[in-house]
Amino acid sequence: MVGGRNFTRAKFNLATQAHRQTGSAFKVFTYTAAMQERIDPHAVMSGPPSLTIADPRCQGPKGPWQVSNFADESAGTMSVLDSLAHSVNTIFAQLVLDVGPGRVAQVAKQMGIRSKLQSVCSITLGSQAVTPLDMAVAYSTLAARGVRHWPQAVQQVKSPSGEVLLRENKKGTRVLRQNDADQVVFAMQGVIQHGTGTAASIGRPAAGKTGTNQAFRDAWFCGFVPQLTTCVWVGYPRTESRSMYNVEGFPEVFGGSIPALIWHDFMQAALAHTHWATFPNPSFSGYTVQPKRVVVLSPSPSPSPSPSKSPKCRKPPCKP
Repeated sequence: MVGGRNFTRAKFNLATQAHRQTGSAFKVFTYTAAMQERIDPHAVMSGPPSLTIADPRCQGPKGPWQVSNFADESAGTMSVLDSLAHSVNTIFAQLVLDVGPGRVAQVAKQMGIRSKLQSVCSITLGSQAVTPLDMAVAYSTLAARGVRHWPQAVQQVKSPSGEVLLRENKKGTRVLRQNDADQVVFAMQGVIQHGTGTAASIGRPAAGKTGTNQAFRDAWFCGFVPQLTTCVWVGYPRTESRSMYNVEGFPEVFGGSIPALIWHDFMQAALAHTHWATFPNPSFSGYTVQPKRVVVLSPSPSPSPSPSKSPKCRKPPCKP
């Protein structure tokens, strides 16, 4: 755990005391709540570049909730599963209405978030400030297939005579159904494989999520392999209002850039002598609930069979 550059100069532990907005890294908790509600991960939803949410639960001082895709997020029509990989704000703004913002806050608390949370619609987009340790604990719950373990810095304490006074508490508390957790992990693998966090790829099975605050003030990458969870936050320690522009060659620092690269480098070193492990494949049976704003796609007509022809190009490379 790294809490700062030098504790003698700044007695403030950024890992345990700094509360920052997580951006899209919080979408994991909405997705978890959706899996608990048995929402179909393959249901297709529309994620336009911007969206106005008129639901009374999301009303603010300025009226209806205005949501736009931002930073490292994509837009378009895609499955709920892929919307996590591509971090689509406008899809998750619709999904939080199906599960309820209060349920998202409850799930996050159960998984290990100990910072204060408000049950507002924007919680799904990471508007609530939490600590890096909170996020590491909560993501570890997914890595442990739904079993939460509170952090413990001391592994063992012995008396001068060798008597063990304190042991590591390895017993956790199940807070998620195992297959629900496996569903979330399955989706989070897509973040690294083909989504917003490809820079974090370490050549072995891994799952994670990027997060970027508004105006690039905070950037996150939290992820895990079956044996180890690591959460990286990047930002300016002394202020929450300073944007990260032109840092280390990046015009704008977002979750898939410097945080993902730090995670990559740390995990490669930390896992250098550990065995390769894979994640269990979830069962999709029973996950059939359709989101209220699902897109019904018309089946494409089958193409007419083309007459059999000998290929003109038998040896690559062939010209298009």
